[in-house]
Amino acid sequence: DVIQIYQDATKLIEESCEIKKQAMNQIKDAKAYSLTVHQSIAQKLADIITLAE
Repeated sequence: DVIQIYQDATKLIEESCEIKKQAMNQIKDAKAYSLTVHQSIAQKLADIITLAE
């Protein structure tokens, strides 16, 4: 019946919003991680350049 279909649709929308939120958080974590990696690489390069001078 109509109410059941409506409830199912609402549940699906809520679930997809939750999945989207989790995905966004994972993307944020990945960006933060790659930024940290890039910073440590940059730091190592700076150290090497400083030592070479």
